[in-house]
Amino acid sequence: MPSVEERLQRAAVTLDAAIDEAVASAPSRADGTQLSYRLPPGRDRRRFTVALVSAAAIVAGVVGVAVVAGPNSDRPEPNDVPVIPVERLEPNTWTPFPPPPIEPRFQYVAVATDSGVFVWGGCCTDSPAGDFFRDGAYFDAASGSWRVLPESPLDPDRGDAIAAWTGAEVVVLNGNDGIQAAAFDPAAFSWRALTAPSGDNATSGSSELFALPDGRIAFVIAIYDDGLRNGVHVQIYDPSADQWTAAAGPRAELSYGVAVPASVLGVATSDANVGVLSVIGPDCSTLSLDTYSTTADSWTTTPIGTTDWHRSDIAGIDGGRFLLSGGTRCSTDEPDPRALIVDPSTGSVDPAADVPIPLVRGVLEGIWTGQWAIRLNGDGRPLAYDPAGDRWLVGASVLDASGAAADTVIWQTPVVWFDGQLVIASPGYERADTDGSGGMCCFPEREAWTYRFVPDADG
Repeated sequence: MPSVEERLQRAAVTLDAAIDEAVASAPSRADGTQLSYRLPPGRDRRRFTVALVSAAAIVAGVVGVAVVAGPNSDRPEPNDVPVIPVERLEPNTWTPFPPPPIEPRFQYVAVATDSGVFVWGGCCTDSPAGDFFRDGAYFDAASGSWRVLPESPLDPDRGDAIAAWTGAEVVVLNGNDGIQAAAFDPAAFSWRALTAPSGDNATSGSSELFALPDGRIAFVIAIYDDGLRNGVHVQIYDPSADQWTAAAGPRAELSYGVAVPASVLGVATSDANVGVLSVIGPDCSTLSLDTYSTTADSWTTTPIGTTDWHRSDIAGIDGGRFLLSGGTRCSTDEPDPRALIVDPSTGSVDPAADVPIPLVRGVLEGIWTGQWAIRLNGDGRPLAYDPAGDRWLVGASVLDASGAAADTVIWQTPVVWFDGQLVIASPGYERADTDGSGGMCCFPEREAWTYRFVPDADG
């Protein structure tokens, strides 16, 4: 009987031949790239989450090939992550996911659609100026493979974009000195330019873009750097008319474009409501949640009624409510485990179970799955809250390229919720620079991870 080594060698030959056949038969796209994905008849491709099997997986009887070739490639480099159906992923464990066929990056935008995962932009290229990326990729779950996106009509100088899924297109905004807007259609695999909203800034550090239940989009400017401190301005986009409409303004302390004393801590949505958490005063004595109803075009203010609480996290949950959690104490800057649930419709502010670990920032906004509010903590651990059961779950830390638990802060890494799993397309790590400069940010890796969240598996 052949040894394992001999069988692997034979499998490698089979794999190499399969790649050659796939490349030879793959149709070329307009951007010069090629892509081919094949499975034997009868295999279900819809829920496969990776692009290529390794030779060892072929020996085990799983056969499939994904090939991505760039315009200037003599030969494509296959991804050797094994194909695993979503339902067979080990629960509550980070599993390798095929990285997109673009350069590693951080501070990019990532959005889950009905059929896959969209990635665009990010920081930074190897140029002396450290320019932003202006390319992207799309993971199609039906084929289990990535495709490089065609060139977009967005601002080429800003890769730190914001985006939201309308149900048909990914709407993307970017720009730091004037805003540009575009929409990507995964079905047609093409971009179209959109009318841009008013304003000067649509970067991920200054604004948010949220999908609303009726298919519209909410653009929220929540911070800006023109010397007037923080302010809030909301515009609503109607895709059917390609039109932006300015929303009613908030109270004076949060008004956009004037010098105001309020400091915006975070923005989130719940149902058709946009929630803005802010604080006024050096003692953090006036923590408030201002909620904009996108259906009534009106604001309500809910005083939190607590003091010495700063930098708490905000997440939208069910019923138009919001979860406030973690952060630091204003007086000492020590971690604060408190959590509250705010219902703007009634004005109620109710205590929730304390956060079990310190919240570490550096990761973009959290996710509402319909039952759980999940965020990737800055230390790489998923943190989930169940409002019905008033309980928290803490997951394992995301792994690094060697397969070990990451021991560095995950920096500016978008996380999406797709098909019952968390997906990280390109993690960025906070590490000390090796050149002695003392800098800590940011180090992206050519890797990707998926985490199948199954609460019952934790008992």
